[in-house]
Amino acid sequence: MLARIGELLKKFFIISVEDRYQNAFIHEINTINAARVKVCSVTFIICEIAVITLSLLIKREKLFSQPDLYYLLMYILLTVGMVFFLLSFIKLGKNIQQNAKKIQVGGVLFASFILFWCAGISLLDQLSYGQIVVYLSAIICIGVIPFFKPIVLLLMYGGAEGFFLILQPYFQQSTEIIFGNGVNSLTFVIFSLVISRMRYKGFADDFQNKRIIQEKSALLEEKSVLLNEINLLLIEANHRLENLSQRDSLTGVYNRLVFDRTLKMEWDRCKRHHIPLTLMMVDIDFFKQYNDTYGHQAGDECIKRIAEILSSSARRASDVITRYGGDEFALILPHMNQESALKLAEELSNKVIELSIPHANSTVADYLTISIGANTLIPSAELTIQDLLRNADKALYEAKMIRNKIVIN
Repeated sequence: MLARIGELLKKFFIISVEDRYQNAFIHEINTINAARVKVCSVTFIICEIAVITLSLLIKREKLFSQPDLYYLLMYILLTVGMVFFLLSFIKLGKNIQQNAKKIQVGGVLFASFILFWCAGISLLDQLSYGQIVVYLSAIICIGVIPFFKPIVLLLMYGGAEGFFLILQPYFQQSTEIIFGNGVNSLTFVIFSLVISRMRYKGFADDFQNKRIIQEKSALLEEKSVLLNEINLLLIEANHRLENLSQRDSLTGVYNRLVFDRTLKMEWDRCKRHHIPLTLMMVDIDFFKQYNDTYGHQAGDECIKRIAEILSSSARRASDVITRYGGDEFALILPHMNQESALKLAEELSNKVIELSIPHANSTVADYLTISIGANTLIPSAELTIQDLLRNADKALYEAKMIRNKIVIN
């Protein structure tokens, strides 16, 4: 039973936050208490100066007789004390972190000073009308304005209450009033202590919960940033994969899959806008013989050189160069009419010849050459993509019959 009571008392008076938040919590409490001490000090100074002034004006000769003289001295004491605390906390408040201990001690001294002073005034009041309103008000204010640990507040209340109860018989002759004042003051102490404990506990819980939420939010934000970075990397990787899936691994130009897709898209677009569309097929002359003579590695290098020439000759962003298969390339050229197609084909043929790649087994030249077949038309409802492919393929077939030839229809 005693252990249970001890446990409950410990739970009531000992309130703490997690060790990792302890310094920040103390700093927050000190910041609040320091600000409130300064506000209360200024308020008390103004009120006491007003009371002293009124006393000097109204009471005059009576002011220096008992108990008025004691009241005057108490007012002066409170004013001097408040000036001292105001100046002290203005100085301490400039660096709350560094002056943490001093602010804590100063806050306790300030609250204790108020309690004892108000208890003293209420004792003086016993000489005239027997009220303890001032002391009871101080008990409530100390319980609801600053934040103190319950155990610290208990010690302050205990000291002030002991002071009041012990000295009360010297100022009050009525045992009934003494008893009533004792019961009333003790009741206020208990309720104020409970209220203060609830406020302190609520503040501690709110502070800790806010810190936990801030940490979780920071962690979530960190994870969000990390996820965004991962997403960007994945998007970039997907772009690369998509690009790789669209490119021919040897030459770097687009592959047959892109050719089929792009040709359909450009056909539909040119059909809608009545734009000419050219499909140009390029084949390396006697490439099998070149491979047999110089080897597959040289053949691969040859295909790459041709692909570079074709790519460098693309004039528009819409021009698409693809490897159609083996040593054959296909160029999809929107907006290009037959005349322009012929000029481009001649330019490509000349650039390949200018490479001067030896080809001992070619029957048309000592160097590597290409044959080009192309078809230009304006897509319409009467025509199909198959017509374009068939005509271009037919033109290439005719060019390959002669070699190093350009055929456009």
